[in-house]
Amino acid sequence: MPPTDYPACADTTLKADDQFNITGINGLWWKVAGWKKGELVECLPCQTVKYWDYDPTHPLPWPAPLPPVNESTKVIQSTWYEYDSKGKYWPMMQTSLWGPRADREGFPGKEFSTGTMFGLGYKEKYTVIHDGATESEPFIFLYACGATKQGVYVSGLVLAKVATLSKSLRARIDQVATDAGFKPSEWCTIDNTCKFEVDSISV
Repeated sequence: MPPTDYPACADTTLKADDQFNITGINGLWWKVAGWKKGELVECLPCQTVKYWDYDPTHPLPWPAPLPPVNESTKVIQSTWYEYDSKGKYWPMMQTSLWGPRADREGFPGKEFSTGTMFGLGYKEKYTVIHDGATESEPFIFLYACGATKQGVYVSGLVLAKVATLSKSLRARIDQVATDAGFKPSEWCTIDNTCKFEVDSISV
């Protein structure tokens, strides 16, 4: 069951990595860890996240909204496996926008995402807690506060260039989590082995 009482949004108090280089986020990433106290989708199996440059002359099709800022905005495409009431997993894909907030507030460490999923529009304020894209084991540690017509939520996730965490990368992620005020035990390790039988793709 999803959480019914999320922790309060920490967007205004959580320190961002002001050295974040948004140009370095392009490409394919694996989601390797998720915050258990936030949106549980972050802990579902077999998750990838792909970024590429947004082209304002070719906006995303309706009902996708326009970004608050064109410059530096990225298209973000996420894939994951969602389970139904019988416990069967189905592959999912969702495409939205990710980039600077209006007036580039808090840029580059503070970002914004907007899109539509399952018929609901959403807006999310992101904090880049740590940009480790240039480290020997690249990763990016993210936190978000989101809102839809159904309510508000929080989320936490870690992206890496590998599908499976090494012990050293998990230790590095745990250290960043601790430094940011999180408990490492509250971060799941995502199963990206993708050994599920499915009948079709849901988009």
